[in-house]
Amino acid sequence: MSQVNPAELAYGSDKTGLVWGYLFKPGQYTNLDVNLGYYTQAIGLGQMPDDVVITKQRASVFFGTPLMAHLTQLGVQSLIICGESTSGCVRASAVDAYSNGFHVVLVEECCFDRSLLSHKVNLFDMHHKYADVMHVGEVIAHLEALAAKKVKKAS
Repeated sequence: MSQVNPAELAYGSDKTGLVWGYLFKPGQYTNLDVNLGYYTQAIGLGQMPDDVVITKQRASVFFGTPLMAHLTQLGVQSLIICGESTSGCVRASAVDAYSNGFHVVLVEECCFDRSLLSHKVNLFDMHHKYADVMHVGEVIAHLEALAAKKVKKAS
């Protein structure tokens, strides 16, 4: 599968963006690169050279970062969120994204937590309050449809 860069779709009518937010704590190993890297590659969302990389210090990728400025500059309206932990950083970022007026999508298979129960309960709760929880296949289909629409519009 070829890689789809959602940041390139930011200029279409349905604006979607890709921002990589990382939380680094000195001396602490994180399996983010292993798990998130696997799933993002599997759905064709590998990190691209022009993607924005945000190093964050708190749970939400919005708190104390220039993320809002980047998203506003791109005209982004929707965010697709993947990461760890569902009950922590993913939830904080999803709530902040929703509170800032974005349409939020969580990719179920691309988020994870220390326990499956915590993961499932948080996805259920966020789905009913802040976000659309979608499966990988649904996200791929949506992104491919947006890319096809953009190509068709350009020709």
